[in-house]
Amino acid sequence: MRIARVDLYALELPLAEPFIISGGRIDARRSVVVVLHDGDGHVGYGESAPDELPFYSEETLGSARDLITSVLAPRIGGREFDSPEAVDAALRENVRGNPFARAGIETAAWDLEAHRRGTGLPQLVAERLGVVPAASFPCGVALGIPEDRRAETLTRRVYEALQHGYQRGAGRPRGNGADGCAAHRGRERRLSLARARARVARAGRRRPAVHRAAAGP
Repeated sequence: MRIARVDLYALELPLAEPFIISGGRIDARRSVVVVLHDGDGHVGYGESAPDELPFYSEETLGSARDLITSVLAPRIGGREFDSPEAVDAALRENVRGNPFARAGIETAAWDLEAHRRGTGLPQLVAERLGVVPAASFPCGVALGIPEDRRAETLTRRVYEALQHGYQRGAGRPRGNGADGCAAHRGRERRLSLARARARVARAGRRRPAVHRAAAGP
């Protein structure tokens, strides 16, 4: 794998609603997109996306962009590598931490290798790991603090996130709107009641043994 050229682009995605947490407010998601070219028409894309302020990690968008520009990109540009792992090893040499900056180039190297081999990135990574590539994977959602600080707004967001998850998840209620969520809530209540009964039953079975032991000589 030859890295003939490294291009960097600034990406900005305005948010439909501000994302607010105790550490600050985010109105747009900004990142650095890394594009690697091998000189034969193959291209790999990666992204470095730390926050603009260091409230989540020590890295920031500015520090990642500076490190990629001044250190990491010159280190790999114009060189030949045996694999994406070799690219990662070159990025780590004498560089402590900075995982966001390194990830921008490393993911682009994996994508470039997949493009060169005419396969998908999931298939390439699964091959390296010796596993079957997954068609999907579970993930969570970060809701943040509502801008109006109202509990009703947070409840609405939770409801919308759950509804979206139910409609996309396998084996979960797929009813329209409240019907699907009501079905799920009913199932959860039944499970909770069954668990509570099981705990009571286990406690009842244990209690005589404790009493007998305490009553001994």
